[in-house]
Amino acid sequence: MNTFALVRAVYGAVLLCAPGAVLQRVTGRRADRRSRVTVRVLGVRHMTQAAATAANPGPEALRIGGCVDAMHSASMLGLAMCDRSRRRAGLVDAAVAATFSGVGLLLARRPSRRARSSRSG
Repeated sequence: MNTFALVRAVYGAVLLCAPGAVLQRVTGRRADRRSRVTVRVLGVRHMTQAAATAANPGPEALRIGGCVDAMHSASMLGLAMCDRSRRRAGLVDAAVAATFSGVGLLLARRPSRRARSSRSG
């Protein structure tokens, strides 16, 4: 498993296993049931995306994942604008999703190791 997929899988596992602790750390408040369920769903999404990226780490999968992350980031910005009580959580999640998007899109632009080694040999 590549480092990018591993980081995403660990992040997803933390969201899945400890959503209340994550939300309390981010917001400073105790999380309600709805928020904990939502964070668990996001954890599953990240773990699924990590598995997909690990299984097929090529540029196409990374580009698709980067676009999914960008859309997720935009939706969290919308949440932050519309729901004052979830603003901080939305902004933090938007930043994390934007980071995953940027890294994924940058990795998609890099030539694969196989392509680099065939050019140098």
